[in-house]
Amino acid sequence: MALETSFVLLLAVILSSGLVAAYLGLARRYLPPDEPGERSSHERATPTGAGIVCVLTLVLLLPSGNYPFAWMQLLLPAAALLALLGLIDDLRPLSAALRLLLQALLALTVLVFLPFSVPSWSLVLMFLWLLWSVNSFNFMDGSNGMAALQGISSSLLLAFCFGRADLAEWMLAALSVVAVCAGFLPWNFPRARVFLGDAGSLPLGWLLAGLTMVAVLLGALSLPLALLVMALFHVDAGMTLLTRMLRGDEWYTAHREHIYQRMLSVRGGHSRVALIYQAVNIAIIYPLVIFAGDLGAWQWIASASTLAVLAGTWSVLSQKWPPRLMEER
Repeated sequence: MALETSFVLLLAVILSSGLVAAYLGLARRYLPPDEPGERSSHERATPTGAGIVCVLTLVLLLPSGNYPFAWMQLLLPAAALLALLGLIDDLRPLSAALRLLLQALLALTVLVFLPFSVPSWSLVLMFLWLLWSVNSFNFMDGSNGMAALQGISSSLLLAFCFGRADLAEWMLAALSVVAVCAGFLPWNFPRARVFLGDAGSLPLGWLLAGLTMVAVLLGALSLPLALLVMALFHVDAGMTLLTRMLRGDEWYTAHREHIYQRMLSVRGGHSRVALIYQAVNIAIIYPLVIFAGDLGAWQWIASASTLAVLAGTWSVLSQKWPPRLMEER
């Protein structure tokens, strides 16, 4: 079993990297690049949309491994549709309302056919979780390696949780996401030769949210600790969105007000910022998820305290690096 899993994961890394290379060659010849602008964190035109082949890799892997039914029939097909939606948006931008509507319809469809017995009220929470995770991940995909590294670390954490609960099929699904992101990473980090684009960030956010949701439903992860799996992304995106809404800004338009975007101006480049985020994950957040499972009701306090500290840190850094100051740099 271990040898078979290792083969599948090695195949995923090689296939993902090879398909990204092929996509890059085609994109340079036939597709419009992502042009830098005043709201962009990049300085040169760069091909985008490579996330479509990352999702294709996951689809091509299905015959080679023992994947769970809900992965093959629900989560991954939905991710493929999101990848197509994202690629269309990368090439010909869609309205925010249309994107959100299509995402909502897809999430509702998946939840209707979800092969788990859950209370009706929890379906509303799962719907909001999926929709928010997809979009918050998309908001945070604006710096070299940021999304791919988060995909690797979050999926590794989820794979550990599935493995600890003896859910080998779901562990393979999570590790496959790790492998695909690892295959893409050298093309985007430390130097970006190609971007995931919405074709990658939307389905990757979806898959991480879906895997987290399944981990809770199958008892591999408690609900309060599940809220921490993508906490850095959720807090940065959520606090930024809330601040812009309260300020009366057009919150649905592109901007450079996330903390990670401000850090790019003051902390010296994409690589350092991406590594800082992952250092916080590895040193603080993920150990809590791994070791706090025996705390009972105290898990809620631990989770809420962590989220409060992250939100407070966001507020302090937002005051230290106000948007006006960033525009002057």
